[in-house]
Amino acid sequence: MDRRKFVGFICILVLALFLGGTATWAAEWPKTISIATASVGGTFYYVGGAFVKIFEKMDVKATVEVTGGSVHNPKLLQAKQLLFAIIAQGSAWQAYTGTGWAKQKHDNLRSLVAVFPSYGHGYTLAKKNIKTFRDFHGKIVSGGPPGGTSDMYLRDIGALLGVKFTRVVTVPFADTVNLLRDGMIDAGWSSGGVPLGAANEVTSTLDGVIIGFAPDDLKKIEAKYPFLSPSEVPPNVYKNQPYPVPATADWSALFAHKDVPDDMVYKFLETTFASYDLLVATHKALKDVTLENQKYLALPLHPGAYKFYKEKGVAVPDKALPPK
Repeated sequence: MDRRKFVGFICILVLALFLGGTATWAAEWPKTISIATASVGGTFYYVGGAFVKIFEKMDVKATVEVTGGSVHNPKLLQAKQLLFAIIAQGSAWQAYTGTGWAKQKHDNLRSLVAVFPSYGHGYTLAKKNIKTFRDFHGKIVSGGPPGGTSDMYLRDIGALLGVKFTRVVTVPFADTVNLLRDGMIDAGWSSGGVPLGAANEVTSTLDGVIIGFAPDDLKKIEAKYPFLSPSEVPPNVYKNQPYPVPATADWSALFAHKDVPDDMVYKFLETTFASYDLLVATHKALKDVTLENQKYLALPLHPGAYKFYKEKGVAVPDKALPPK
């Protein structure tokens, strides 16, 4: 065999071995997967669509599953009815620990990637002279619709910090603006994406201000509720807000069932972080999917995800270490 034929033979052999190896580990992956999101048209739904594109890059057929959202999705994962789900970490933490809404531990959940934050912050009129969350003491505050996470976190944080409201009003955020305008309440509160429409209207048209926390209080909140990370509403999100506002951040994240193959999760994250432009083009909320923001993960990582982040030099918080 002459030299050229020999080199060609070796190249073919190496390629065959490589492709054979790829087929071996890919063959163990699920052939099709569904990603649990929430209702059609919501942020979860569109974020799920972005991750479908990531799986398609991996030659895995994926679809978005319309669900009841962050309380429903942990149940689907626990029962292995679906393998992937987007869940607000506050709800996921209650599910994993069997507290709050959860009647039992949903211990099959494993976190993959922090996706986007919901910021906990207040808004009021400048003339109210309210500077921080503690100044809500003795005030009438709207926490948004009854049973929502904003309402829940307002009450939980108030109880933790010893802030006693005169009354908590549960009305839609649009009505909160009208109540502030008419002098019926003192402030509004939200845990959600920013800019919040109601807070934006108050700051733009009613000489409103954004209310945050004292730094020490953020530490107390995280100690009690690990999924509420100390964070900041970035400067200039609202009118007349040239400075960052200390806030809680409940990061929504993508979760997987613990039995999803490690190499599939590793490849998913590798493809995800190599496809930042694709993600942001699909939905602007995904601009926060960066390696730096994985410090906000609050639940145990899937082993495949842990391996990926360690290799990338990401400092994994203790609360996100995989179960032993």
